[in-house]
Amino acid sequence: MTVEYERHIGRRETGQSQSGDYEGTATRSLPGTMDEVLDGWVARLPAEPGPAFDGVAFAAEPSVSRTEKWRYWARLARRRIRVTVTISRSRAARPRPVARR
Repeated sequence: MTVEYERHIGRRETGQSQSGDYEGTATRSLPGTMDEVLDGWVARLPAEPGPAFDGVAFAAEPSVSRTEKWRYWARLARRRIRVTVTISRSRAARPRPVARR
């Protein structure tokens, strides 16, 4: 309710967080296992900090973790932007990565 009020009076834009940052999310179902989807994501990215991926320069090494139900990948980009990818099974039993920036 408060967020909608702040949008209505012009204090906050759509997608803007309380701290003034913006967050975007993309979701897609992909073929393969959760591990295959995670490995495919990692293979497309530069391994070292510094090189840019789609215009985003990374500032740190990625962190990767795995649980029975989830796969997580996160990496800090320049200007304190954190890029995260979470992978879980969709209702159709296909891996579904969710990327946030």
